[in-house]
Amino acid sequence: MDFVKIASVYIILYIPMVCLFFHFFCSEYDEELLADPDFNRNLYGSLSQTFFTVFVYTLVGDYGYETLKKITNSRLRPDYFAFTQIVIAYWIIVSAVLLLNIFIALMSDTFARVYENALVISQFERAAMIVSIENKLPSYWRKHHLIDISY
Repeated sequence: MDFVKIASVYIILYIPMVCLFFHFFCSEYDEELLADPDFNRNLYGSLSQTFFTVFVYTLVGDYGYETLKKITNSRLRPDYFAFTQIVIAYWIIVSAVLLLNIFIALMSDTFARVYENALVISQFERAAMIVSIENKLPSYWRKHHLIDISY
């Protein structure tokens, strides 16, 4: 159940970021841009590649910094590169830091609930073992034992 909560929060944040990156960085590229050896068209070449690239940002992977700079200079104006940096920084902070903290908090809560249940179950098992041992005692010892514990 905790994973569903984390996944839903991630998807709510992930889909708009993919749409933003796809809108600004995925299109037909100029010939001079494609001829550039530093340009990696596999980062934003299609919607599926954009989905993957934005997901890799969550894992703090390859940012494709030079590719983004070249796309920004080619499609937008060079002074819009600050916008690109802000969008990437926002996504990295939100996805890597906040979602990781949410994940840790949910897992620690789950551990606390499981540990509490384990204590209750262990006490129940101990009581069941005592009753089982008492039932195996001869009747004289059982009466004597019950008299001893009744006081």
